[in-house]
Amino acid sequence: FKRDKINILIATSVIEEGLDVSTCNLVISINEVLNVKSFIQTKGRARQKNSKFVFLCAEEEQQVVDQTIGGFKTLIEQI
Repeated sequence: FKRDKINILIATSVIEEGLDVSTCNLVISINEVLNVKSFIQTKGRARQKNSKFVFLCAEEEQQVVDQTIGGFKTLIEQI
């Protein structure tokens, strides 16, 4: 990251708190979406302009994950 050659972060819930990777432009999350707080903290790692946040899950889980994340986004907008 310091050399600005590769700005991709692939991690589990360890990135939710305590890591500040301000140059990160792509976050790929492979952990379970537990609650809105962990979603906000994990997604917040992709805060560069034009950055991306990708959540990987099994195909069978995609509908539930989409609904959960949609609910989180609605809640965040209301706050």
